[in-house]
Amino acid sequence: MKRTASVGAILHGHRPVKFRDRNVFATLLFGIFCVVVFEMMFFVFFSSRERTSGSGRSRRELPFERTNNEVVMSSSSKSCLPSIEPNAKPCPPAVAMMRELDALVVAAKPTCANKLALMSLRQYANPRRIIVVTTERRFCEKFKTAADGIECFHEDEFVDGVTKERTADAIEKFRTKTKESKNDDKNFMGRSLSGWYLQQFIKLSAHKTKKLNPPLSKHY
Repeated sequence: MKRTASVGAILHGHRPVKFRDRNVFATLLFGIFCVVVFEMMFFVFFSSRERTSGSGRSRRELPFERTNNEVVMSSSSKSCLPSIEPNAKPCPPAVAMMRELDALVVAAKPTCANKLALMSLRQYANPRRIIVVTTERRFCEKFKTAADGIECFHEDEFVDGVTKERTADAIEKFRTKTKESKNDDKNFMGRSLSGWYLQQFIKLSAHKTKKLNPPLSKHY
């Protein structure tokens, strides 16, 4: 019997001893060429079809306007974005006031980012009131000018028994002593651990505060 080369042998470069049927290799190359050409034509056809169909019709836009207590989008209405520029006017609330919701914000100091966050909170969420807890009493004057309905408190006076000093003492007591710490357990990578943990404790225990009238909302 005559030996013929398999397709696998041809692809791996093994030339048979007696290779008489040279049409096998030519047929294989022609098949690969046809597949590539077909894929290119398929891609060009559908890409041109998408371009022509997209040019004939305009893209649908969602509305952006307020309806009752919901916010829907409307391309015709002019959107107002909160800005911290000196001459910028505050934007009106985009939703009706949520009278059963208070917003609690814990901030170390007044910054442009914090101010923009408070403005956006008033505009897009519009809670009954925004409660800011900060590190120094003098910061409250600036926080109150960021938006309407802001109440500000010092972090050591907001919740009874929850203070930065007590938090620092607890960290020093329970944190494992290591050689790298060198008894400096109140700081980590240049930041105050007690301050960060205090913020979390304030958020968790805010419902126990006696500084608010009316009391804090059930959900906040």
